[in-house]
Amino acid sequence: MISSGVMGDPRDLIALQSCHLLDFLRADARSLRDRIGRALPHWNAVPGRSFLPGMHAFGLEDSGDHARAEKAGRAAHWAAEENFLKVHNWWHRALCHIELDDPASALALFDGPVSSGATTLDLVDAAALLRRLDLIGVDVGDRWTAVSAAWEALADGMADMAEALAAERLALRPHSPVNRSFQERARRLSAAA
Repeated sequence: MISSGVMGDPRDLIALQSCHLLDFLRADARSLRDRIGRALPHWNAVPGRSFLPGMHAFGLEDSGDHARAEKAGRAAHWAAEENFLKVHNWWHRALCHIELDDPASALALFDGPVSSGATTLDLVDAAALLRRLDLIGVDVGDRWTAVSAAWEALADGMADMAEALAAERLALRPHSPVNRSFQERARRLSAAA
């Protein structure tokens, strides 16, 4: 299914990312490493490929090949603008600072690139970093307020999106009690937001 789609077109980014996530969730280190390794040569001349060496480094590290993982990771432009995981990558770097008993550097990364994101993953990373710092006794000041406000703004947008999707669904099948129920729940969600 998805896996065969990647083999049919190794530049199908959605299939490649989906398989990579499934490999991770199934703890399949070999596929996590090899699937990206097979796809990489097909991306040599493709702009915006910076995240692929990072994905490959992740698979190499997960399968225990730390030397090659470091080399692949250094080849990745892990903080490039087009890398949709750049905030997550900065979060990993902040965790390294915590491991090195350097919470001040981790907090500086929070104040910089980690708190700059607005996606769900970015906000999860920001909250997770603050929680880790909090657990080791670091005073994070009022940073939780900004993270909370960002989550609230994201939730407001999701409520609007839920109502729009419910309205579209109802327009397609106006007599469906299920669709009317979706729209009513979306309206309640929007009103509560």
